[in-house]
Amino acid sequence: MAVKTVHYNSGARAVIGHNVRSLIQALEPRSEQLSAQLDGARELDLLYLPTRYPNGLDQGTPAEAFSAAQSTRAIGFAELIVEAASQSIEG
Repeated sequence: MAVKTVHYNSGARAVIGHNVRSLIQALEPRSEQLSAQLDGARELDLLYLPTRYPNGLDQGTPAEAFSAAQSTRAIGFAELIVEAASQSIEG
């Protein structure tokens, strides 16, 4: 939602999708702070379905499939993206 907020702050009337990388790349004008977070966004995008839906994995649950280290890493990426979005809005 943080990247969508940057879009809305830039005048967008509708922002569709959940792919963080695509949302960052679609920003006009480009945000240098967010563009620097594209690798983290790519990793978060891979987690979108399997962490939200129990049937998103071929077997087991998200809690069984993902480690604490993976979760910590994903949270770190999310925090960096939120911070970059905040900086983009503040100017």
